[in-house]
Amino acid sequence: MLKVTRRWALCFSLFLAFASACFILAHHAVAQDEAEEEEGPPECYETQNFGPWLGRASDRQGGALYNDVPFNNPKTSPLRADIQVSVAYDTRLVLYGDFDKVQFSKDFLVDPANRLIMRDENGKEAVNAPLCGNCNNIEEDKFSVVLPLATAPLLRESPAVEIAFQLKGQEESGFKLTLGNMRKALIWANKRKFALAAQIAEGKCTSPGIEE
Repeated sequence: MLKVTRRWALCFSLFLAFASACFILAHHAVAQDEAEEEEGPPECYETQNFGPWLGRASDRQGGALYNDVPFNNPKTSPLRADIQVSVAYDTRLVLYGDFDKVQFSKDFLVDPANRLIMRDENGKEAVNAPLCGNCNNIEEDKFSVVLPLATAPLLRESPAVEIAFQLKGQEESGFKLTLGNMRKALIWANKRKFALAAQIAEGKCTSPGIEE
């Protein structure tokens, strides 16, 4: 009688283990399906050049991109930069460092001695804020900076701006931007965003972002 009881207990334990494994696998499968549903279909997108700016539009968003912006002092600057501006004038910089001159770390970047400075077309200082008020994707040789909201009016209205960086122990470096082509790119991107959303709703999108 005791052997029979032990055999039933062993069988019951194996059954519970098998059922638990099946539940976990099913749960993971459901979670994966839900994640794919949340991502939705691939974006339908277009690009167009506006001088050095690249207008980018999809059925979900629009913006302008300027890669490898020329610095005022390229020979001595420890930095290089890409700039991305959304149609809402949310702006992100990707800054790359010369490894022989500077190495980035969170402890270094959050030091308030590192400054982000923006000047208007006349050279008047409009923003002087900690460089890493909002930094992310920090690596040894690059990081991203989301510009403060106070910079948006300048980007909307000024014909040109200067963006400068004062890193601790380094000379100030930066670049100037004329903004006419950027605004043309943003106007185009905003219009195309709505047009692409209508196309993808009708199943007519043929951009590389969607497969027929």
